[in-house]
Amino acid sequence: MMNFKRLLPIYLGAMIGPLGGVGIITILPVLSKAWDISIQWTSLAVTSYMVPYVVFQLFSGSIAQVFDTRKTLLFGFGTYAAGGLLSGLSPNLTFLVCARFIQGLGAAFIAPITMALVGEMVEPRHLGKAMGLLGVTYTTGVTMGPLISGILEVSLGWPWFFFFLMAFAFAVAVLYWLSSRGV
Repeated sequence: MMNFKRLLPIYLGAMIGPLGGVGIITILPVLSKAWDISIQWTSLAVTSYMVPYVVFQLFSGSIAQVFDTRKTLLFGFGTYAAGGLLSGLSPNLTFLVCARFIQGLGAAFIAPITMALVGEMVEPRHLGKAMGLLGVTYTTGVTMGPLISGILEVSLGWPWFFFFLMAFAFAVAVLYWLSSRGV
C-alpha cells in the first residue's frame, strides 16, 4: 500500500518547479509595463530560472547522496522560498533575474530528489501508479502556474505570485520535515 501521508509533501514538492517556471509567463507583460522595458527583456526572468533548474539537476542527486537526501531536499525548498521572497521584492529587472536564478537553483534540488524519493518509498508493485501521480503533479504545476499568477496579479499585484511561491515552498518544506522525521 502507498503511504500517502509520507508521499503528500513529495507530490506537492514536485509541483513547485513547474508552478514557478510557467506561472511567470502570465505576468511578463505586467512587469514590462511596470518597469517600462520591452517584454523581450522581461523574458530573461524565465531564462534565469530555467538555466540553473536544468544545469543543477545534473548534480543535485549526487549531492543528495553525499549530504543526505532529507537535508538536500530541505535545502532546495529553502532556496526556492528565498528566491520567491527576493523575486517578490524585486525593484527592477536585474534584481528579479538574480532572484529567479536563486529560485531555479532551489527547484533543481527539488525535482529529481522528489522523483527518486517516490521510487524509494513505494513498493515496486505500486510504482507505476505512484509515478503516474507524480506526472499528474508536474502537469498540475504547469497548468495552475499561469492561473494562480494571473489571479494574484489582478487581485493583489505581481509580487504576490512570488510571495505565494515562497509560502507554498515553505509549507511543503514543513510538511516534508514533519513527515520524514525519524525515517
